[in-house]
Amino acid sequence: MEKPANLVIMHRWDSRLRHPPAGVTPLLRRDASTDPTPSQLRGPGWRRTSHGCYVPSVVELTPGQRVIEGAELLPPGGAVSGWGSAYWRGVRLLDGTMWVRNDPLLLCLGPTAKIRNRPGVRLSRDRLPPDEVEDVRGVSCTAPLRTAFDGARLAADGTSAVVFIDMMLTSRLIGLDELREYIDGCSGWHGVRQARKALGLAVEGSRSPPESRLRLVWELDARLPRPLVNPAVFDRNGRL
Repeated sequence: MEKPANLVIMHRWDSRLRHPPAGVTPLLRRDASTDPTPSQLRGPGWRRTSHGCYVPSVVELTPGQRVIEGAELLPPGGAVSGWGSAYWRGVRLLDGTMWVRNDPLLLCLGPTAKIRNRPGVRLSRDRLPPDEVEDVRGVSCTAPLRTAFDGARLAADGTSAVVFIDMMLTSRLIGLDELREYIDGCSGWHGVRQARKALGLAVEGSRSPPESRLRLVWELDARLPRPLVNPAVFDRNGRL
């Protein structure tokens, strides 16, 4: 069978931006007319995502669905950040599964929001200027530079921080120099030291998280000079 002409087959480590599917927006019970009934919502056919919000139980909890359900918790002026913002923007290699377990979805609330902690999310009450919040296909997300900064400074460890910046650079949503300038203006923030250290190890052109981790083993553990990262290799006739 021939493949449709507009079908793009992407390799697992293809770093091109690709937006996730739209997903299913949770149903707010008070907005429902008659169906589903309260008893139906309590049954096996529905899954509660937050107070008063439900989705059909058959809806798979994909990374994109996690973003949609987490965004329902945001107060006015809040935004999804970290891997959730990156993934929703199309950085598909940052999908919240950097390690074996799922990484919590980072929600930036601002200093005055009152939302309780809950499984699967991490709440940040650091300041969030309005110009760092953008609507991305219906979801409030932090701007790319804030996304990269949050992803690096709040990463579980230094290696994860470097991987996060590498993938943001590869996506071309940010540049190395502009991220350096942004981080320089964030003195005193929680995790800024880790973000600065990760920035010094980050490179443009890394094609996947495993590649970035291997490079760090090469540089930090083996203490070898920084390798060339995906250089173009040509033969003597100039062919790639």
